[in-house]
Amino acid sequence: MLYCISITRAKMAKLLTLIYVATAIFWFALARHADNASAGLDMQLVLFAIPFVGSIVGFYNARRWDGFESALGKAVSFVSAGVLAWSIGMLIWCYYIFIA
Repeated sequence: MLYCISITRAKMAKLLTLIYVATAIFWFALARHADNASAGLDMQLVLFAIPFVGSIVGFYNARRWDGFESALGKAVSFVSAGVLAWSIGMLIWCYYIFIA
């Protein structure tokens, strides 16, 4: 059982590192073309995805710490809920920018 958890942690760490590196590359690519007016708007979509993935990972980790049964599980759950609210707010902001 412990072996399976360590593989899951390694895969999660690789996924989060890949998302971070891809976002950094995307950010630098946009910064090189600062004269493009839509460059900042394109970044708004990425700013929705990053906190959403972070909240899912946070809820998963909170469950591993017994969820609301422990103080650490509660803390991680509430931080993850805040980050999820941030991503929902970014999604609403993207709706107003691109659709409305």
